[in-house]
Amino acid sequence: MVRPMIVAVVLAATSVAHAEPLQLDDAPADPDTAQRLSTIGSAIPLASIGIGTLVWLEGSNNAIRDLGMGIAIGGAVAGIVTPSLGELYSHHWLNGTMALRAGGLFVEFVGLVFASNSDVGDCADTTGPCHLHASTIGLLGGGAALYLGATVLDIVEAPSAARAWNRRHAVQVVPTALRTPTSTAPGLVLSARF
Repeated sequence: MVRPMIVAVVLAATSVAHAEPLQLDDAPADPDTAQRLSTIGSAIPLASIGIGTLVWLEGSNNAIRDLGMGIAIGGAVAGIVTPSLGELYSHHWLNGTMALRAGGLFVEFVGLVFASNSDVGDCADTTGPCHLHASTIGLLGGGAALYLGATVLDIVEAPSAARAWNRRHAVQVVPTALRTPTSTAPGLVLSARF
């Protein structure tokens, strides 16, 4: 009698466990949450770029300046994706603002290469003061404008991406009574918004 009971307990305790799949697609996206995510995702990289640049410019030795440069570069690279957190929350996986920020970062990098003291830059002759060409200033300003403009666009567009997700996935099935000429029959009504 004890042996079948032990077998039953062991089988019950060691049976294959399974979980219901997580249904993220069914949950409606909150426009306010989407905008908050985009705002936070924009603020953190911009703050790290600012702090890293400040440490890089004001550092007392090379190790500290290198750390500042790493923080600034890491913030800029992370900032390609993080301002789109609101749109990612709204299931809009690929958007043009990521590409715009990546392009802005590339243009900014090219401007920084031309502004540096190197053979290809504006300051190849290190004997006198360095004066940047207008094209270099244009690259630096254009890259920054592209990066920041795409960031602001993500913050502004995040609530509408959430509303668009909710519109595309707002389907309801409602039980109802259907009236026929002779009686009433149970039925279902499908309601969808487009």
